Amino acid sequence: MNGIIIMNIYFKIITDLDLLLKYSDAWNKIIEEDEYASIALTPEWFECWWQANQLGPKKSKLHVLILFDRAKVIAIFLLQISKCTFRGVPITKLHSCTDGITPHFDFIISKGYKAFAIDILLYYISKCKRSWDIAIFDKFRDNDKRNLFIEKIGEYKCFKCGKESSLVTPVIRIENGWDKFWKLKSKKFKKSLRNKINRINKAEKITYEQVEKIENAKLSLEQIFNVSSCSWKGECCRSIVDNPIERNFYERISKIGFKKGWSKIWVLNYDNIPIAYEYHLVYKNVAYPLRADYDEAYRNLSPGSFLEYSIIKNLFDSKKIKLYYSCGHCYQYLMNWTDETEKLQQILLFNSNFLSNILYLFEFLLLPILRKNKQFMLLKNIIRGKFNGN
Repeated sequence: MNGIIIMNIYFKIITDLDLLLKYSDAWNKIIEEDEYASIALTPEWFECWWQANQLGPKKSKLHVLILFDRAKVIAIFLLQISKCTFRGVPITKLHSCTDGITPHFDFIISKGYKAFAIDILLYYISKCKRSWDIAIFDKFRDNDKRNLFIEKIGEYKCFKCGKESSLVTPVIRIENGWDKFWKLKSKKFKKSLRNKINRINKAEKITYEQVEKIENAKLSLEQIFNVSSCSWKGECCRSIVDNPIERNFYERISKIGFKKGWSKIWVLNYDNIPIAYEYHLVYKNVAYPLRADYDEAYRNLSPGSFLEYSIIKNLFDSKKIKLYYSCGHCYQYLMNWTDETEKLQQILLFNSNFLSNILYLFEFLLLPILRKNKQFMLLKNIIRGKFNGN
């Protein structure tokens, strides 16, 4: 589908990956101009992510909107359409190309076109509203594009809009040197970590390394897959090897990432056997630790804590990284390192049809009331426990 908005301004809807990737040069040019653009907005990431996700049982259809000013690409909106359920109700969903691996989501827009491009996106969504019930933009970063998007949604009476917290993720700013940073940590945390470091040092056979060279990538991937399968996640079928989509993604992104200098694998060894790792992608001086695991057999050594300490200290000492973007929830072990977080939001647009209106009323009017009801929450937990086999 193509559309002309005004003279020289037009858009295309791309539903084929190969056709989309023909715009990679223009795509990368827009990202290079944006100092806050993340690794997840690059065409390289998107190609790996999309192809890996096609291994899943429920395949989405690519639905990317590209906006042009004459022949120049000025905006790319990475979207997909899928059949799924929302609160148990079958729907057609128009949504951002994100999942659990994705650090965050944003619009790709050239400088000077921000407001105009967002207007076109909303105009298009409103005109094709018969093809979707709910539009969801997940893991949206807290920035001027998100705020402008929310503001302009109010101009369209054919939508009902809801906002929910998607993820609050800890971040560490790599600045002012390690000594100043370490000094600010709590005495309790530092004492606990020193005990873990001493325990590791007494083991003697411990070494750790940073894998950056492509010739070592394949072996390192197999090693971290093995560590993941031996972790607590392996016991509940949540390791990388248990998820063909996730495994395929890491294999694909590593082929590109090691060539470009993005991929880095930190490995902790005991007697030359890998027992813990962190997989990083580094882009625009930001480190994205996408995955970390440790072998449960070596739990008493606290290998995960030691490796994390070694990595963060190394990032301060190397002075090459500006931000450690944890990509995780506000787990206590992460909040020991920082009190700064980034709040990602999920923006939901509900169509004007009967089904969408009912789902909006349930999600943003009835459900908040039910969540405050203790008896309802108790019943919900009992039902959830039965379905989980507890």
